[in-house]
Amino acid sequence: MVLFLPSLEEQPRIIIDRSEKMAGRKPGLIALFDVDGTLTAPRKAITLKMVEFMKELRKVVMVGVVGGSDLVKISEQLGKSVVNDYDYVFSENGLVAYRSGELIDKQEMEDKGKFEVKNGRVRGMGRRKGVIKDEGEEVDEMA
Repeated sequence: MVLFLPSLEEQPRIIIDRSEKMAGRKPGLIALFDVDGTLTAPRKAITLKMVEFMKELRKVVMVGVVGGSDLVKISEQLGKSVVNDYDYVFSENGLVAYRSGELIDKQEMEDKGKFEVKNGRVRGMGRRKGVIKDEGEEVDEMA
């Protein structure tokens, strides 16, 4: 099997090598897709062509979607039944995970919001005293 997902503008398609024995899904294989810019144009809804493609692909392999947004935003793009339409859904950059419609894991980002951008760099996430320093700068423990 070859998966061909050229771009959002072109028709996606699956090319199946008929020499393979394809009795249902291939065990152990999963195809993961980013939401924004891959399955959809950024912040836009999925097209009917892409929905049909994903349904066909699920007949062959497990399919998961991954997004940086929360489940509400992903649902706006992929549909309200997104957690049931795909085998896996990972939202919030993988902090929240669903399998077959069930929540299987949820993690909180430690020190969420305790960071700053300085000199074009993100600093402070998970920082501890003396661990990360800019050149010549002492770093105090974050409160």
